[in-house]
Amino acid sequence: MISVCCAGIRVDAVSLNTNDPHHLTVDVIPDATTAVIEGLREKTDYMIRITAITDEYFDRLPDKHRLKQIRTIPKDTILPADDSPWLPNSSILVKTSGTEPPAALKVIKSSMSSLKLMWTPPIVYGSNKLQGVIVRWADVKYNKRTDMDDCVVASHVNLLPTDDTLTIDDLTPGNQYKIIVEAVVSVKTSLEKDDKDSNVEKNRRTAHIMSRPLYARTRAPTEPPVLLLTGYTQTTAQLYWEKPLLMSVVGKDSEGKPKYLRRYAYVYIYILSLTVVTKETVSCTYVCLDGIQGVIRNLDKLLPLSTVTLVNQTSVSGDVRL
Repeated sequence: MISVCCAGIRVDAVSLNTNDPHHLTVDVIPDATTAVIEGLREKTDYMIRITAITDEYFDRLPDKHRLKQIRTIPKDTILPADDSPWLPNSSILVKTSGTEPPAALKVIKSSMSSLKLMWTPPIVYGSNKLQGVIVRWADVKYNKRTDMDDCVVASHVNLLPTDDTLTIDDLTPGNQYKIIVEAVVSVKTSLEKDDKDSNVEKNRRTAHIMSRPLYARTRAPTEPPVLLLTGYTQTTAQLYWEKPLLMSVVGKDSEGKPKYLRRYAYVYIYILSLTVVTKETVSCTYVCLDGIQGVIRNLDKLLPLSTVTLVNQTSVSGDVRL
């Protein structure tokens, strides 16, 4: 029987994250059965290798080998698993605890007074426990008027951990909102095992992991201007329209005063579709930055018996003026 003398135990933690490669080492006495590795990254995959360092390993090294003289393995050195039969080892793949925040927050449907949201639910690793989700939103313009950076008037709603959609109602038409989804997570603060008794909670704390903010605006539609064909020739068409109504009452404020929605029209886009008796269709676009009338020209394919269809679309933005 061959007697082997163990000089110590080496525990290596090697990060498998190619974007953040690093290595941590812990040395313990030969008869140790546990070790604590500190300084690990959150939600990171590691290969943990436990190696028994024997005196025989150093004895069999060449006389001029640097490790034979110091008879220890430097902490920044990672020996291959099959480097020597006198360095018996075993390894395991682990992942540290952590939480992926809610992601891909977006608006899938909107109206004048509501926004329907969807997001990718948070993901927890290790001993972290997902307790719930909180959605918060605030009127961006209102908070700018407060002139207080540390005072944000926000609304919120608590959801189940598995929820990934929410419709926010009772919003102001044309207003911009800042929206954030938070993951409420229970995080362990010690290495003690979780038990079913009341002492579990004292070894945990609650953390809020936030998504990236989403800025979204409710709709502020306006009636499109009514187009009238006031005259035409074989190659031109004279159009007339009235500017759309850009001011409307959307409710009352806390003092009972009317709350107005004022819109700003940037451009009118007019699409002219011409269907002639030969079933041939000609389309062109006419843009008017401002005004109430215009002339469509170059209608060379317009025949006396043509049917003229005028379709208009108005691009507006809006905000609330009290």
